[in-house]
Amino acid sequence: MKQSDKEIFLQLIVGNIIFAVIAIVLLNITSSKNIFVSITHLFSLQEGVFSLIVGLVGFFAVSLYTFIVIKAGKGYFPNTKGSNVIVQLVNNKELSLIGIVLLPSILEEFLFRGVIQPLMIEMFNPFWGVIMTAFLFMLVHISDQYKGQPFLLFHTFWLGIITGVAFMITENLWASIMIHLLNNYWSVKKIRDGEIGIQY
Repeated sequence: MKQSDKEIFLQLIVGNIIFAVIAIVLLNITSSKNIFVSITHLFSLQEGVFSLIVGLVGFFAVSLYTFIVIKAGKGYFPNTKGSNVIVQLVNNKELSLIGIVLLPSILEEFLFRGVIQPLMIEMFNPFWGVIMTAFLFMLVHISDQYKGQPFLLFHTFWLGIITGVAFMITENLWASIMIHLLNNYWSVKKIRDGEIGIQY
């Protein structure tokens, strides 16, 4: 049975709310600061121009991989239920803007770069902290739209590494949010334009 756009969108909203709740709980447990102070620090606009520059450079690094994969003919989704759901949602401009571009860029970065990555760095070291967080980020995104398609799955891992490095450099979430947001917007555009499609 085909899901409606609203059902798909609702699932995305619920998933993002879960990410936000997990992030707040983990931050509350692990941070020595007040939760409000911790969140304010993560979303600080103090180094806004620097974060903007790092975000643009990071997006270039992520989009270069996507460009190469598309040009090599490897930028496609397998013909699965998950792929069809993604393509269906992308074709709804308003829902995809909120459910794929905006919310995940903010809330996933809050959880993975803002909360999990500092924990991983504390447990291991900066190098392995970024790698482990990117790996967890990739694992969370594994679904059947990546079945037999390692190039797109590795893209998620690469996105996690680049956003992780951006967060380490800037010490706030705006650069990583910007990279994630631009990446998701660009991916949505490529799917909508037929450059990334379902391989039947």
